[in-house]
Amino acid sequence: MNDQLFYRRNWITIPTLIFFALIATTTLTGCEDGRILGKDVYFENERCRFTYDDTSVNISCGPLSKIRYADDKTVYFGSINNINRVIDGDTINDVFILLHQYEDDPAPVDLDTWPGIQRRADGLYMVENVRIIGLDAAEVKRSQNYPEAERDLAKARGFIARDYLRSLVAESVIDGVSLSMELVADGRDSHGRVLCDVFLYINNERINVAQRMLETRHGVKYLDGTNFQWGAEPLDFAGWYEMLGIEDPYIRPADGSEHPFEILDESVEDEESDNNEN
Repeated sequence: MNDQLFYRRNWITIPTLIFFALIATTTLTGCEDGRILGKDVYFENERCRFTYDDTSVNISCGPLSKIRYADDKTVYFGSINNINRVIDGDTINDVFILLHQYEDDPAPVDLDTWPGIQRRADGLYMVENVRIIGLDAAEVKRSQNYPEAERDLAKARGFIARDYLRSLVAESVIDGVSLSMELVADGRDSHGRVLCDVFLYINNERINVAQRMLETRHGVKYLDGTNFQWGAEPLDFAGWYEMLGIEDPYIRPADGSEHPFEILDESVEDEESDNNEN
């Protein structure tokens, strides 16, 4: 485990822990974190930290597994089993996020895991719903975020945005794993989804998903508490970015072709989504 708690609530253990905490505190005086009773403690080649309070003694050894660091942030590996888990233009459900990769043989088949953690052949995974940071795309349902007269058009545009994101994810391959991605987490939203910067690898190029969706008009920069009117005709991208006070990131295709929103086919497939509200 990442944090090993050496504490049991009984009358024998508490005095014992206090005794060892006092010894460890004395031993740690003038020493770096990671030295317990005069000895360095390591886990997966990372020096561990020692902390304690009145009731517990802890050894903390940092992230269990990571791909690498990027801009001082931890980058995790994630993948989905089915492209249909990309449920709209800014949300991907049931993402398997690698927490701990087996170094040698797989863990025993009778290994107990925390609820929500799944065991696979190569490691332990957490399954999470992911909301892409900084991006707002139209929803694939008739949303009350738009006036009644605009809801069908907004819904149709939601399918276009979703299908475009699906097309990107479908091309992404990391270390031979398809439908895979890199994730940099930054907390949760009000629906319990993990807020993430999401990166894909397409033809060996690392793609920032939010940036690509903005550049192609499949989404707009997110503004908390304000909804872009995806059902309006025409869509007011210029007014939105003027309100935000930032440059419009749209890049028109070199061939001068129009964006799908501008040539919307009213026969866009109507289907249900299990998406949480945006």
